[in-house]
Amino acid sequence: MARTCTILKVFIASPSDVQPEREVVLNAINEINRTWSTHHNVMLELIKWETHTRPAIGKYPQEVINSQIGDDFDIFVGVLWGRYGTPTPKANSGTEEEFTRALDRYKKGENIEIMFYFKDAGIAPSKLDTEQVAKIQDFKNELSNTHGALYQQFETTDDFETNIRIHLTDILKKWLQGNNSISLNSDKNKYDSSDPLLNLNSLDELDADLEENIEALVTKSNLAMNEVSVIVHRLTDFTLELKSKFELRTQEIYQATEKSNFLEILEITSKSAKDIEFFTTNLSKEIPNLHTQNLTFAEAFTKIAIILAPYLNKSEIPDYLRELINYKKSVLTTLEQLITFQNVIKNMPSLTSEFTRSKRRAVAVLEDLLNQLNNSAKQIIKIEELFSSI
Repeated sequence: MARTCTILKVFIASPSDVQPEREVVLNAINEINRTWSTHHNVMLELIKWETHTRPAIGKYPQEVINSQIGDDFDIFVGVLWGRYGTPTPKANSGTEEEFTRALDRYKKGENIEIMFYFKDAGIAPSKLDTEQVAKIQDFKNELSNTHGALYQQFETTDDFETNIRIHLTDILKKWLQGNNSISLNSDKNKYDSSDPLLNLNSLDELDADLEENIEALVTKSNLAMNEVSVIVHRLTDFTLELKSKFELRTQEIYQATEKSNFLEILEITSKSAKDIEFFTTNLSKEIPNLHTQNLTFAEAFTKIAIILAPYLNKSEIPDYLRELINYKKSVLTTLEQLITFQNVIKNMPSLTSEFTRSKRRAVAVLEDLLNQLNNSAKQIIKIEELFSSI
């Protein structure tokens, strides 16, 4: 049966060094559309120069892009990392010019959403352009101090995909609330004589689809959280094992020191270095799987939020979402313990070059683990924020 659908257009502006981020915006939009276009008759369309412009001649390249894309979009998404872009006759870069055009529309009272993101990740020295980075910092300051903008920073492409999915869903919720109701028909005044129970049957189909999707996502997220719990348990065991070995080696060194047996001290120190290296190896094997499972549960819960957000009141938040809060508490507790343990290793004396190398590697792998857990905690908080706004 034919139906109409409102399309909100999303324009992404960025230099070429954030191509992965540009691609995941499309992934997020496709995911959102699978639910919202069917159930709410509204969908998002991604507008970008790669797909919405053609070869042409103008006053300058950015002017060609401006003239072909125009201002026919509802949401502006800007992303910057290590490159600010090529200057134009009107701005320090094409991205800045595109932002200025969107900002002018906002100042004129047009209904446009503007979101800006900055990637906060290391840049290879061979690709680092200090002049470009300085321009980005100046623009960042201008956003806050001059335009009153609240921007967001992210570290990984996966973080950005989670964020943009949540933020675009927020905008759709806002649009839906502004348009009062969810229409199951494209034409409310049109009567379909072939189905005297059209609205009731449509609602039943919608409920069945929602229940099936949510059940699958809950199962997926629970499996991922259970796997993370198993991984964290193993990580805890590795940490406790190393602590036990530290105590043993400390006692052995104390006894060797009393006997002034320098060779024995070196031997014990070497054993301690090997203990630390064994710990590092075990952690390095677990972290990639932890990363994968964290992404899985974050993606699943975000999708659940996307599906449920238009339907729930705060009092109706299901029990399985409360499990997410308990999971966050577990992650934060583990974080605190690991930070303490990392500081213990950092503060150990550098007895030999072998020991120093093992110590540095352990501190580094613990930093990788802490980054994963920090990202996980941040994602949980963002999902909580999405549900708290219901």
